[in-house]
Amino acid sequence: MDEDATLAAVAQRLADLLDLDHPPPERVAAAVLADPLYAHHLMTCKASPAFLRVLLANPPEMDTAPLHGNGRLVASAAKTLFRWAKAGFALVDDGTLTTRLAVCRACPDLVAPDGRLAYQILERVAPSDDERICRLCGCVAAKKARLPTENCPAPDAADPAVSRWGEPM
Repeated sequence: MDEDATLAAVAQRLADLLDLDHPPPERVAAAVLADPLYAHHLMTCKASPAFLRVLLANPPEMDTAPLHGNGRLVASAAKTLFRWAKAGFALVDDGTLTTRLAVCRACPDLVAPDGRLAYQILERVAPSDDERICRLCGCVAAKKARLPTENCPAPDAADPAVSRWGEPM
């Protein structure tokens, strides 16, 4: 089973165990796998929805490097391209783009790209003024923010039902 399928399965299992309406973001699933104490805290707070929402919105920082290898990045990009093509290659309006980029630029998960081949190729094929990547999903944030078929992978701290971009998860 590939990493995406494993995290999706863990997220779905968490939703079932915690009686959630929808699976939590995969970064929560990754944190549960990496930190048994975090998993324990989630289960302990199941009876307290307010505390559970806070824990789900703030999983512990992972000390490991991002889990986005070249293969996963290419597969993710292919899926994104397919969704975008199905949507007619539409782009978000200027207001939405401005809002999304402002959120990304203020995000602690926006980091400089490392030297991975996938990022080097992307920079040559589709150069951009801002090549920083989202540590959570591995995407070049400035490119992802333009696509109406995409969303921020992180839930809003105040409302986990929406992303940091303020869009439904």
